[in-house]
Amino acid sequence: MLLRQSVATPQKTNGWHGLLVAHVSLHNETRVTSNPCHTKNLHWITVIARSEATKQSLPISIEIASSRQVGIRNDNNNTQENTMTFRSTLFTIIALLLSTTLTSAQDVPAMIIHTTDGESQTIRLENIEQITFDEVPEIPDAGDERDFPLTDDMDITMVWIPSGNFMMGAQDNEQDAQDDEYPRHRVTLDYGFWMGKYEVTQAQWEDVMGNNPSHFDGANRPVEQVSWNDIQGFESELNDAFRLPSEAEWEYACRAGTTARYFWGDNANQIGNYAWYSGNSNGQSHGVGDKEPNAWNLHDVNGNVWEWCEDVYHDNYNGAPDDGSAWIQGGNGFRVFRGGGWGYPSENCRSASRAPDRQGSRSSSLGFRLVRDAD
Repeated sequence: MLLRQSVATPQKTNGWHGLLVAHVSLHNETRVTSNPCHTKNLHWITVIARSEATKQSLPISIEIASSRQVGIRNDNNNTQENTMTFRSTLFTIIALLLSTTLTSAQDVPAMIIHTTDGESQTIRLENIEQITFDEVPEIPDAGDERDFPLTDDMDITMVWIPSGNFMMGAQDNEQDAQDDEYPRHRVTLDYGFWMGKYEVTQAQWEDVMGNNPSHFDGANRPVEQVSWNDIQGFESELNDAFRLPSEAEWEYACRAGTTARYFWGDNANQIGNYAWYSGNSNGQSHGVGDKEPNAWNLHDVNGNVWEWCEDVYHDNYNGAPDDGSAWIQGGNGFRVFRGGGWGYPSENCRSASRAPDRQGSRSSSLGFRLVRDAD
């Protein structure tokens, strides 16, 4: 039996984050491929068994509960428990059937499981010709945290934003919506990324750039009085390991799976729990992280300071990218910023709200949040 290791490429499978893990060839009988898809507490493996004789494919779904046990039916129709621990590696369906020991083809049972349509099917795994094990990294869950170094002395905490899709822009007849928030359109991000849990602070800016341009002094307050151009210099000092979010990435992360006016719902009266705005800020910015986060663990994504995005500003979404990328063609020489700020009313904290300014402009209510591409 030939065993070979290779690296898999993350894929999106039926709305889950999946990875094509194994190709198993069987002598003139069946070809099996597996796509493991996982959440925090549940693993599903979908196996496509193809009969070389009939050229028909049969999908089989295997549910692996949090106990990490899967039932296997042997030739005597007795169900055996086969336990396997999922660490940073997802193994093939064959590895599940054999536990972690693969010694010879004789160890492989003629097994099976239940199909997705409720029927049962036997796949005889005899005369195995080749097994490919593709070792893959574990995919974080939405909102999982990770610290990245900015400098030798300073880290930045980021949270995982998963792949997915959403409707970008204001709902039809949304209260306080503006013309530049339409037309509402679907955006699909087929990748996940890291985003700063907080707005970049004055301490972080000063550690990287050696100065603090902010109007409101405070190490844990968001840096402000920084232009879009200034931020390009900040990114360069970090060897471009970090970047500004696209406008689509920003709104997707802000909404965190919601569709209402605000990430907490449609009721503006709850804003004080989540944002610093003109009604509660006392005319100044505040330390990051003092308010409740959204569902993906982002703090101050509404209010405190507006946040620069990478995109050129357009006064509507006609022709906007639908893949999460920044819109950098055309426009009128302005850049976009999002989220509302300490000196602005609650309607500017809506998830769809957007505003433009020249990329060299600076303001005491304008800062930014960083993004880092997945490793």
